[in-house]
Amino acid sequence: MKPEVHRTSSAPLLRAIALATVWALMTVIAILHQYRGGGPDGVPTVDALSPMTGLATLRKLVTDGEFIPGVYPSAIIILGAAVLSAIVLRRAFCGWICPLGAMQELFAVIGGRVGWHRSFEGSKLDAALRALKYVVLVIILALTYYTGELIFRPYDPWTSYAHVSAGWHRLSGEFLVGSILLVLVLLGSLVVERPYCRYLCPFGAFLGAISKRGMIRVVRNNHTCIHCHRCDSACPVDIPIEAMTQVTSAECLSCGRCVNACPIPSALNLEAYQSRLRPSVAGLIALAIFISVIALTMVSGGWKSLPAHIAEVAGAGGTFDPDNIQGFMSLAEIARAYGVSAVGLREYLGLAADTDLDSPINTIMPHLGRDVDEVKEATAALLVMGEVDSPNGTAISGNMTLAEIEASYELSAQTLLGELGLPADTDTDMPIREILEPLGREVKEVRQTVAVILKWQADTTHDTEQQRTIPVAASQ
Repeated sequence: MKPEVHRTSSAPLLRAIALATVWALMTVIAILHQYRGGGPDGVPTVDALSPMTGLATLRKLVTDGEFIPGVYPSAIIILGAAVLSAIVLRRAFCGWICPLGAMQELFAVIGGRVGWHRSFEGSKLDAALRALKYVVLVIILALTYYTGELIFRPYDPWTSYAHVSAGWHRLSGEFLVGSILLVLVLLGSLVVERPYCRYLCPFGAFLGAISKRGMIRVVRNNHTCIHCHRCDSACPVDIPIEAMTQVTSAECLSCGRCVNACPIPSALNLEAYQSRLRPSVAGLIALAIFISVIALTMVSGGWKSLPAHIAEVAGAGGTFDPDNIQGFMSLAEIARAYGVSAVGLREYLGLAADTDLDSPINTIMPHLGRDVDEVKEATAALLVMGEVDSPNGTAISGNMTLAEIEASYELSAQTLLGELGLPADTDTDMPIREILEPLGREVKEVRQTVAVILKWQADTTHDTEQQRTIPVAASQ
């Protein structure tokens, strides 16, 4: 038997610091978002900073050139950083960055201290349950791609955690299932390490499929291995490392705990093309990849995690749906975006005459013991009643053609072309997005132009009716 040579490594401390830092940072962002909202001057939503939402919006981005409402380029960038780190370092995102993983590990430490931790290595039930996360991934992507919505959002434990500061009414309402799942995951972590990562995490399944051919992996030297099984005991996801020559399992988190636990320096190592890496170095590479991708896009101007203006939120999904109203908006902003009267909205809601129309509705309504959803309902009611400051074309989406707009709003397509400054021979059967984007212009220009034309027509009709009525009244 080879003599034991105990290793000293800075990797465990470095990894703990990395996980705790990301967890703390994301927690602060989530809290600030609840107080400042997700408007142009606000704080990003959890969806804007999630690689899973980046994956979920890919189909809509590729086919429609749009993001799912609430998702921004930042999610795609973070997705790209996670994928790149997986190509190099397998599921290093899960092992070194993921804040939900950090939460599970903390509870696992507590469970270990009180003696509740159990190993499920070799368990048939454990092996069967691991396949569940791939099923979850397929179902989520299929439903999201079909509906064009973040269908999994209310059931996501991390999204639920991000809304803890929003109050019990949000957790027990929209995020009830996700909140229950979060509690079950954390309690389960007292017994088995990283249960969500093992059995349910759809993004972990996605990275696992990519990482099986990751460049850097754990390699065991059978000639120097003393078969002490310390690597098996150290693995947070119960991979039977001692039985492998190379760890190619999709479950490997590249955490390096097995390497740090091995008493023989030549027996177990992280290797890439026969070159050895200390776990701390591998972790730094993963962090460097992630941070560099984000920093480069910020410097280059490609990073975007917030809307540029309120109308971008109100018109998410190609239509100005009252359901898009967010708590950070004020009554005045809602009025401008939807073309309703701010005073009429205030009166419909039964608010005091001295209510500040420029205050966020998530400070006005809860203070009165009322819900923000009431503002959505009131806005929808005013739109149906026609109590608007001006006619508008808010339902116009980028997929509509000029011919469809002509039919829907009883406008002349040629008049619209003239007002937009487009050539008279422009194909009216082409989606307006395809017409405007090559010119560096946006669909909102069409909405604004239609609103102006409709208002002009309404004003003209009103003036004409007055002129007809006055002589009649005079003759009487």
